[in-house]
This record gives sequence, C-alpha cells and structure tokens, in this order.
Amino acid sequence: MRRALVIAPNWIGDALMAQPLFARLVKLHPRIAIDAVAPSWVAPVLERMPEIHDVYATDLAHGKLQMLRRWQLASDLRDVGYDAAYVLPNSFKSALIPWMAGIRLRIGYTGESRFGLLNVRHANPRKDERPPMVRHYAALAYAPGAKIPDDLPMPRLDADPNEASRVSARFNSTPACRCSCSVPAPSMVRPNAGRPSISRRSRKWSGSRSRTRRSSRSARRKTHRLRRRLPRKRPTCAICADKRRSAKHVR
Repeated sequence: MRRALVIAPNWIGDALMAQPLFARLVKLHPRIAIDAVAPSWVAPVLERMPEIHDVYATDLAHGKLQMLRRWQLASDLRDVGYDAAYVLPNSFKSALIPWMAGIRLRIGYTGESRFGLLNVRHANPRKDERPPMVRHYAALAYAPGAKIPDDLPMPRLDADPNEASRVSARFNSTPACRCSCSVPAPSMVRPNAGRPSISRRSRKWSGSRSRTRRSSRSARRKTHRLRRRLPRKRPTCAICADKRRSAKHVR
C-alpha cells in the first residue's frame, strides 16, 4: 500500500483519538503516504500529526448531504490514485467521497448500513461493549475480527516551540505560566466554596436556629485552624511577579 485517504471525524477529540491508527498504518506500511479529508475546524489538528501528508479542509455542513460538493471533491481525489480509504465516521454520507472517487479498498465500520459503499466492513460494536476510541479506530488497521495489539501508542501531536511566543506577540500578552504559583494557595480558598453556606444548609435541613448557630461557630473554628496551619504565600516566578506588579500599578 503506497497511498491512503482518511475521512476524518467531525469532532476534534475523535480526530485526536485516531492518531494511533495513523501511527499503526505507518508501522505496518513504512512507505505509505496518508492524506486526510476533514472539516475546516478539525484540519489544524491533523496538520500537527507527523503521519499525515496532506489535509483537504472542507466546508461541508454537518448533517447535510451536499451531493454536488462531495462529487466535486471526489473528482479531484480520483486523479491522485489512492490505494485505500479509511472512513472513520459512521454516517452514510461520510463514505460517499471514497466511493465516488473510485478508491478500490474502502475500510470502515458498517455504521449506517453502508454495505454498498464499503467493501471491508468491521462489525458495529455494542454500546456496552465498545472499546476506548483509540482501540476502536486502531482496529481498522487490521482485518475485521483480528486481535488488536496492546502496545498502541498514545495520541501525539507535533508542537512548534516558537508558536507560543508568536501568539503572545500577536496579542501583546505574556506566555501563560505553568508553575505552582499560578495555583491559588490553600489558605486563600474559602471552605465550601461554590456550595450553599453551612447555615443555609442547616436551616434547610432542621429549621432550628440553635443548630444553625452551632454549625456556623464550628465552621469558623475549622476555618481559623486551617488558616493557621497552611502557608499563606507561594514562591512566585518572574512571569507571575510581573503580572502582580502590573496589577498593582493599574490599581
């Protein structure tokens, strides 16, 4: 197999979970070149995968057939001469492009009764027996019913180390800090934050004022002991120190 086409999922998370499938195809066929057809919002994710050669970003609307546009794209792909196509979505219309392009080997799950569109079909797993998405997609690299190896790689993307600096310069901001000082200190987090107050919950449960007062006094004592026991400050890095100085200057 020299060249393969992938019909990518419509969701970014699913596309990321499909990366081990591409890595497995490259391992099984070292000389393969993999291209992908993907929605415009998923295409940037596929462009960061080292196994993907070319990405055809489409503007096909989700949930619409758009037969003419699919036929035009299939006509362009027909001249490339793909040996196989891997259809990752389960929808009927997602298998139309490889079929219209005349790709000889069309692989995917049966999905929405795609008996004429796919000629290598994997059985649809039951919802209660469906494996994780990484193994679900990686199974397409093997024959239907074959055992999937356990040494599947984790999803991986290639990142440009200079892109964070370019984005920061574009929006006139500083790079995000990932150190521990960006996390609020435990002493600065209120107990039961985001939950109903103890007095309110006690009043709801019992309706007794005395119980409400006892609960409030107990909560204050626990908070006081917590603040005495935990540190109030964290060491700061240069980025966080600059942010705090800038905030004080604005005030």
